[in-house]
Amino acid sequence: MAGQQAILRSGAATGGRPYGAWIGDWASRAGITLAALWVMVFLAMGAPASALPPDDAPPSKGDEPSAAGPQDPAAANDESATATGGAELSTKHKKWLEEVAPLIQPEEREVFLELGRDYQRDAFIRRFWQVRDPFPRTARNEFQERWEANRDLARQLFDNPEADDRAMVMGFLGEPVERLEIRCSDYLKPLEIWRYEGTPEVRFSFYLVFIRQHVGNTSPYELWYVDEGLQPVLAWTVTGRASDRALLLSISEECVHGTDVVAALTNTLDWRKIEEENSLVPDPGDEWVRTFVSYSTDLPEDAETFPAKVEVQFPNRYQSRTLVQGLISVPAAEAMLSDLEQHPSYNFVLDGEVLSGDELFEHFRYRFNLRSDQTVVADAVEPPAPGAVQAAVIPEGTSTATATLSSTPAEPAAGGGERILPLVFQRYLRPGVYSLVVKVEDLNAHRFFRQVLDLEVPRIELFAPSTTVQAGARSTTSSRLLAEANADLDTGDHSIQVLAPQSALMTGRLRVEALTRGGGVDKVRFSLDDQPVFTKGREPYSVELNLGDTPKIHTIRATSFDSTGRQLATDEVVVNAGPHRFDVRLVEPQRGRTYSESVRAQAVVEVPEGETLDRVEFFLNDERVATLYQPPFIQPMIIPSGQPLAYVRAVGYLEDGATAEDVVFVNAPDFVDQVDIQFVELYTSVLNRRGRPVRDLPREDFRVLEDGVEQEIRRFEQVKDLPIHAGILLDVSTSMVTRLDEAVKGALRFFEQVLTPRDRAAVITFNEKPTVAVRFTNSLEVLAGGLAGLTAEGDTALYDSLIYSLYYFSGISGKRALILLSDGEDVRSQYTFDDVIDYARRTGVSVYTVGIALSGRSTDIRLKLQRLASETGGRSFFIDQNEELERVYDSIQEELRSQYLIAYQSSAEGDDFRRVEVEVSEPGLTANTLKGYFP
Repeated sequence: MAGQQAILRSGAATGGRPYGAWIGDWASRAGITLAALWVMVFLAMGAPASALPPDDAPPSKGDEPSAAGPQDPAAANDESATATGGAELSTKHKKWLEEVAPLIQPEEREVFLELGRDYQRDAFIRRFWQVRDPFPRTARNEFQERWEANRDLARQLFDNPEADDRAMVMGFLGEPVERLEIRCSDYLKPLEIWRYEGTPEVRFSFYLVFIRQHVGNTSPYELWYVDEGLQPVLAWTVTGRASDRALLLSISEECVHGTDVVAALTNTLDWRKIEEENSLVPDPGDEWVRTFVSYSTDLPEDAETFPAKVEVQFPNRYQSRTLVQGLISVPAAEAMLSDLEQHPSYNFVLDGEVLSGDELFEHFRYRFNLRSDQTVVADAVEPPAPGAVQAAVIPEGTSTATATLSSTPAEPAAGGGERILPLVFQRYLRPGVYSLVVKVEDLNAHRFFRQVLDLEVPRIELFAPSTTVQAGARSTTSSRLLAEANADLDTGDHSIQVLAPQSALMTGRLRVEALTRGGGVDKVRFSLDDQPVFTKGREPYSVELNLGDTPKIHTIRATSFDSTGRQLATDEVVVNAGPHRFDVRLVEPQRGRTYSESVRAQAVVEVPEGETLDRVEFFLNDERVATLYQPPFIQPMIIPSGQPLAYVRAVGYLEDGATAEDVVFVNAPDFVDQVDIQFVELYTSVLNRRGRPVRDLPREDFRVLEDGVEQEIRRFEQVKDLPIHAGILLDVSTSMVTRLDEAVKGALRFFEQVLTPRDRAAVITFNEKPTVAVRFTNSLEVLAGGLAGLTAEGDTALYDSLIYSLYYFSGISGKRALILLSDGEDVRSQYTFDDVIDYARRTGVSVYTVGIALSGRSTDIRLKLQRLASETGGRSFFIDQNEELERVYDSIQEELRSQYLIAYQSSAEGDDFRRVEVEVSEPGLTANTLKGYFP
């Protein structure tokens, strides 16, 4: 090569790894030992003998296994298996670990290898893919499907996919649009160039370059990292110190496909940066791994244990499934009270698994909180008769016992009994043979109980007596304690379903039908908003309801009865509630019923769109008794005696911390009525004379009036760190043609400024009708995608779109703001401006209005936008130039982060509209909040 002096590059000059392996492979074929070869290399380069590595030197980086995969995958897997805390991995699980090697995090791999049972590993694999699902609300897991399809393709194309970086990349990105093999031995090692025209993960065109480091057509390829420079791709015989530019010029002129090589080398995707940014795969985090481990039914190493007794009975069925009801009796003397002086309690977590053969059928978790006086007395009984089956396994040192309720302090009972803490759980299983694994942790003592039981779940026929697995005993603790809770179990033989149209907003007359299942239905009663409206004694069970002219939230309920007046089934639907409604409703116990020993609580939970339920807590009076982390949300509970009034309360929690609850009174006198307490929250801005927000005012500076009556402020805080739900209602009618691009840019900038990890934003566009362009999200990328490509066309249905947008906020609590951006007068709406004001008062959403180019036009438009903002606690802005939008968005986001939360308990009664005023004592300041609300 002209102008270049030939030199032999040592392994050190190239980072060691590639050429150490290449030379070793060549030497082996030539029959030369590697040590002798290195002597030859060093002497040929004129290196002194002292430069040779000593015989006992540690292996260089080049001698280590390739990052793309172990040199002997089978050996590596065997070694991994023996390092686990559990049994050796099956072939299936070894293969899975190889397949996901590029995906799995070190913490995930460690946990997987520590699992001791195949069904646990299968559960881990299912969860592994679930946390990587980009669209968890859909039935498919698009990422898993794409990964597995890409890996299948890689196995077909490559001889050793576990050790080949091409297989790794194909798993992430799929097949390239072009693959080009490069053979130019004067300048380059064997290369393979891949070209992509963008992927779901990388939105632009790019190249990737792979290097074959070993001799032989079946040796694997390694990915070239652009930050390593050109040296790794150059042939080891390349000479001289030519610049990269000169080398690229020579390659383009003298190599076949040289221009393609240069294009690839200069436009290669920075894979290392992509890996560091973790943008190739959904980031699952490490919390799910810790949660998975905490849900395990295995005992920790060296765990201390305590004795307990497990009883299982089958008190009834629900449709084709049998109710499996379990009671774990923990001796009070073996448990530890919490050290909270005012509220000591026993605290347990129960994790359970139901196995069908070798498969995990379901996992369940409960948490129990019991006061020191919530114990039951276990009376000693005679042992089972000879030959009886003792299916409830009782650890050594625990007596077989029956029990009666007691709420006296825990101490040994007369007659040889002991006080126990009852932990009740239940599942619904189809008849068959199962294994039940339960693990209980005493959270205060950090001690454990674990038991495995074989269950033969019977088929329960109609009106069949209660069946218990503890045969031969006179009675059981569970059957006695829970007799009342189990007295009127719903078998699912009767049901009713309300059929009502579920369009976005419904007004006027609405035809509703109820479908019943099961015989013996005598009549069906319909109610609207808890007021009976019609009872029908024959099919079809239907009624026409009047919902009024203005859209409001309504509850429609249908209840079926038999000829004796006994309630058979009930169902309800809520209309005009919006997609974000979070609701918890107790269907058991029934209000007005008397319960003396035990009660069954059953909650129906409605989860908002896009959210995940975390747990449901059940309370007796003010005491939390049980927490359920999975459906069905049904919990039998023991009622402490000696209390004249008890109520059952259920509270649901979403993962983001939002709550919903319901309460039902039991054991209540006839004169006790349920009163709804109205707690009013006012998000209030304080502005100075220049219209700028004022922060850091004390509580004493504020005064709240409702219909002229001063209210006591119960809560006061600045809300700069509270989460915000913000929506932009963007006019895309024809009149916005010249302004739409600037409006979109301003909206995106607003989202960039206002969104924190706890906030959510949505985009709704409108012309002749409203459209949700982006549902509430925290992703700027999703918001930008929803704003891209908008076109201006059609007329303006402003009022309809405002009502729909406010409806879309329904069910969301906390700080909410809607920013309206429009330049036109309404010409297509069915609703009026007064309808908008009425509906806005019922939602509590602050509306910020931005009118564009309204100068010289009807003042009526400006006045309406001003009034809408004023009534809802927002502000109105009017601009003539697109450039002013940035200033407006800045003002809105500053105000949203500068508000005060003022809350009070209303002293008023009735359902009429209530006027609200907030006064600030400091002169020159004005408080801005909603002007009133409907209770």
